[in-house]
Amino acid sequence: MKHTSLRTEAEISFLFQHVRPKGPTHIGSRLKEISADYLAELVHCRQSRVAFPKPRNYIVITDGAPTAPDDVTNFLKTTARLLKKLDCDPTQLGFQFVQIGEDKEATDFLTYLDNNKNFERDIVDTVKNKGTQTMKSILRGLLGMDDSAVLCRKLLLGGISRFHDRKGDVPTKRR
Repeated sequence: MKHTSLRTEAEISFLFQHVRPKGPTHIGSRLKEISADYLAELVHCRQSRVAFPKPRNYIVITDGAPTAPDDVTNFLKTTARLLKKLDCDPTQLGFQFVQIGEDKEATDFLTYLDNNKNFERDIVDTVKNKGTQTMKSILRGLLGMDDSAVLCRKLLLGGISRFHDRKGDVPTKRR
């Protein structure tokens, strides 16, 4: 499901309350679809010799491994190559994958993406669900309301900031 420009707690809360994971996980095709206009804008800006648009970080919340893992990997490789060719700043575009649930196949795939040295740029970060980390805590982190400033920064900046990417998995909250 495509949702762009969510800015308020009510908008994000509505999304989390009404969208439930089900069916195949077509991450690759969805990433292509939601980022196509932005990537085209980057190309246009470079050709026109005008400033790039504001940086963007796509946050992908998933409960399982992708249906077509090669589609995801190829999309990310192609995108990283394009960003390098356009000489974009390393923080211009990122993809933050948030895993909910305990699907080992998903964990392994997301770890592979995050650690992939074949991408020409580091444009991927992942946050793995920890036992007590619920959708509510992820929502609060996305909104900057979580008690853990680390979670908030990692969720919002990990895909575009190597510093935050290196922070590793987010610790569970102590009570």
